[in-house]
Amino acid sequence: MRVIGGTDVVVEGAVDAPLDVDIAAGDDVRFDGGTISADTVRIAAGSDGSGNVVGSAADGTDIAAVTSAFLTAPDGVGSEAPVEVRAPLVNLQADTIDVVAAPPNLAQPLMVNATGVGGGEASRVVLDLTSNTRVDVGTIYATTSDTTATTPLFTVFDGQLGDHAIVHTPSFDIRVDHQNRAFQPGFDVRAFTLSGKYDMVVTPESALIGAFILTQNPRKVVFSNPGGVADLRSRGRLNALEHQSKNDKSNRVASGAAENYATAAGDLVFVDPAVFECGTPDTPQPCEDNN
Repeated sequence: MRVIGGTDVVVEGAVDAPLDVDIAAGDDVRFDGGTISADTVRIAAGSDGSGNVVGSAADGTDIAAVTSAFLTAPDGVGSEAPVEVRAPLVNLQADTIDVVAAPPNLAQPLMVNATGVGGGEASRVVLDLTSNTRVDVGTIYATTSDTTATTPLFTVFDGQLGDHAIVHTPSFDIRVDHQNRAFQPGFDVRAFTLSGKYDMVVTPESALIGAFILTQNPRKVVFSNPGGVADLRSRGRLNALEHQSKNDKSNRVASGAAENYATAAGDLVFVDPAVFECGTPDTPQPCEDNN
């Protein structure tokens, strides 16, 4: 099913299709109490250069897709009111994004990608994501972002921020800034990235952050690898970290989720190995056999 509107397209009732729904509008696509249900849903607003996808002011699902949903607009997706989507895969492209998403069955995993139009950087992204198994954010490129993930396992594979990114899970509140090291109260983890790139894996017991840690809640287990937490992907490497914390149980739980760890965020710091060279036997700090 394909709908093309020269100006606005308004969804007021139930739209059901056995396969695909493809909606294109010159200006806005507006949900006004209606729901689109199909296998895949594609909505493109603003073909004339400006436009929004506007969520319904009433509570309820705007889009129900069995396989995937793709929403794009030059200005905003979720303008005026958030767009509520039920789909296992949600792809979003707009300058501003405000979306509530969950899979059709909460036992399914959820994958979300959020960027500017064409894969660039959005100015503002707000996501409210839910799954009883896991939530994966494949790509999130935004000047600022605020993500709430109600799930036992949350992963950002490829993050790019211009100013800051905030993540809330049931166990952690995390903020990552771009170079800004100023104090920010109210977070379990405060981190910064020199390049703007970051990734993370958050479980109920542990947080692994692909950025430099500034402050952390001493009551919680936090690991940092500025080059990307993909370097901690293997179960062996995670188990090797157990000597760094007395909370062995938390580390073993984190290692159990190792296969979900995110991709590398790039090398941020290089330290010359010569800095760590020890002296000769006749110097004040000679090398020992166990060095």
